[in-house]
Amino acid sequence: MVDNVLYVRKQYEEKSDKGDPEKEQQLASVHETIQALLQSQSQSVIDDVTGDLQADLLEKWGLLAETLAYLSVLLGVCNKMLKPWKTSLTKKKKKKNPGTVVLPATFDHFNTVVQKVEHCTEEFHKVIQGVDAQILSLEVQSLKLADSLQQTHEDSIKTDVWKKIQASYQQSAKELSQYLQHKIKYLHALKL
Repeated sequence: MVDNVLYVRKQYEEKSDKGDPEKEQQLASVHETIQALLQSQSQSVIDDVTGDLQADLLEKWGLLAETLAYLSVLLGVCNKMLKPWKTSLTKKKKKKNPGTVVLPATFDHFNTVVQKVEHCTEEFHKVIQGVDAQILSLEVQSLKLADSLQQTHEDSIKTDVWKKIQASYQQSAKELSQYLQHKIKYLHALKL
């Protein structure tokens, strides 16, 4: 992805309307790579939510959210370079030929990548919103803190710990949902 950002930067600096076919092909296929990566990670998250809850669920959610955040940053950098370039090309071509303006394929490829990342983010957001707190609480209680707890006073302590774990999962899911909502809005604004 970084190579693609550097290619876009080079194109922007040269103000060229002709691209390197090999780099354009790489840019065109990057959305497939990103989609496969996000699909595998999001499928893992979906499987964890629909199956038995595992202790590393929040970690997987966090990793997927970080991946989406990094992709958003890189796409934002590309957008900052492509937007003025598109304006420049449009003005230049309108002066020369008032008909339709044909832009390099880079812009279409960029929009495709943004759409795919936005779609994956929306899917992940739906998964996070769909997590039922009641299911989480039941599943969390199935995890074992320790096998050798006594049945007396320690039962109340155990119940308190489970309530705190449940509240932590619920709070994390809520914050992650809000974070993903902001990323969706940001990605939507990146389209050229």
